[in-house]
Order: sequence, then structure tokens, then C-alpha cells
Amino acid sequence: RPQYLVADPALRAEWGSRLARLGRGPKIGISWRGGSSTEKMLARSVPLNEWLPVLRVPHATWVNIQYGPCDGLLRKMADDYGVTIHDWHDLDQTREMESMAALLSELDLVISVSNSTVHLAAAVGCPVWLLLSAAADWRWMVERVDSPWHPSVRLFRQTTQREWADTLGSLGDRLMRLVERNVAAA
Repeated sequence: RPQYLVADPALRAEWGSRLARLGRGPKIGISWRGGSSTEKMLARSVPLNEWLPVLRVPHATWVNIQYGPCDGLLRKMADDYGVTIHDWHDLDQTREMESMAALLSELDLVISVSNSTVHLAAAVGCPVWLLLSAAADWRWMVERVDSPWHPSVRLFRQTTQREWADTLGSLGDRLMRLVERNVAAA
């Protein structure tokens, strides 16, 4: 994994142990909101219920890496759709950067919209699949599927502003193939 930040080994061991207790299958962190202004948030964020083509991939274990309050939304996903997204209340994703870096280091994959979590995950070498809006900012360039800044990042671009179904469907299909290969190899 290409990386330029190294997470604390003791914290990595702690997070590795926590993740192992979740069972077999890849541990995948997800983050669905981004942007500091209302306009940016509307462009970058993907309502969590629209993630169902991704979240229903069998054998994947989902881990919340979204910063900010989301307990109610995670409960709603479990109640309404039967999707479990594991969350740890003792982790503040915005204030405990060392612990967050350690968690990201131990994940098999991060799937996120464009936000600060992507940059931290890439910095510690975690593979990242990044959902980009049709009007992505300059750092992601145009028509690329990779990032010159972060070798571990794969870009999934939206084709129509605020329409995520095709992008999430494509990402879900790719994830299904990846997970199936991992299950077959185990």
C-alpha cells in the first residue's frame, strides 16, 4: 500500500482487534457526506439510502467513518433495510485523528464521497473508492479514474449532477466482483 503517514502501531492493533471481532469478510469504511457549505454538501453528498446497491453486497462488513452525528440514520438503515453499519461511539472522527488514522489503516477499503476522510485514508495507504460529483473540484481533474496525488484512490464519477444511481450501481457491481474473488480465495 502506498502511504506517507504511519498510524500509531498500538492504536492499529486495537482497531485491528475490534474489526476482527466483526467476523469474516472485507471491512469497508463508508462516508456519505462532504462539503462545508450547503451548495458543496448538496453536490458531494449521497443520501445513505441511495447506497443500497453497494450496501447489499454479500459478505462485506460495513464500518461508519462518517464524521458528525448519524446514530439515527444508522438505526434507520438497520430497521428499514436490514443493513448494519458498525459504529463506535468512543471515536470522534474529527477530533481523534490518530485513532481515525489507525482505523483507516486497518480497513480493507474505504468508499466515500469527496471529503477529508478520503485524504487521510489515502495518506495511510488504505485503498479508496471515491464517489465524485459531475462538478468535482480541480484536484480530481477531468475524466480520470485515478489520482496523481493519491495512488490508492480509484475515482467513480457521476455523469449527471445529483444523480447517483448509475455511479453507485457500477461501484456496487465492481465491489461484488472484488468480494466474490476474496471469498473464493479464502
